[in-house]
Amino acid sequence: MTYFAHSENPAKQWHPLQIHLAEVARLSRSRAANAPWAGEAELAGLLHDLGKYADRFQRRLTGQDAGLDHWSQGGMASNLERAFVFGSRKVTYELKAL
Repeated sequence: MTYFAHSENPAKQWHPLQIHLAEVARLSRSRAANAPWAGEAELAGLLHDLGKYADRFQRRLTGQDAGLDHWSQGGMASNLERAFVFGSRKVTYELKAL
C-alpha cells in the first residue's frame, strides 16, 4: 500500500508519505547546517508525520474520517529514540569507568 502525506494538489497529484518525510528530513538537516544537533533535526524531519502511516489517517485524506492526530506518534518515537541514545551513552560511560 502507498501511504500519502497530503491529499491531491490542484494538479491532481498525491504526495507519497515516504518521499515527503525524506524531503523534510533532508531540508531539516540542511537548515541545521553544521550545528551539533543536525542529526536530531534530520530525525525530527523523518518522524514529524509518522502518524500518517495509519489507515485511519489515509481515510481522512479522502474525507472518510476526521479529527485525527497524526503528529503525536512521531513525538513519542523521538522520545523513545532519545531515551535509547541517552541510555546507551550512560551505559557506555559507566563501562568506561570500570
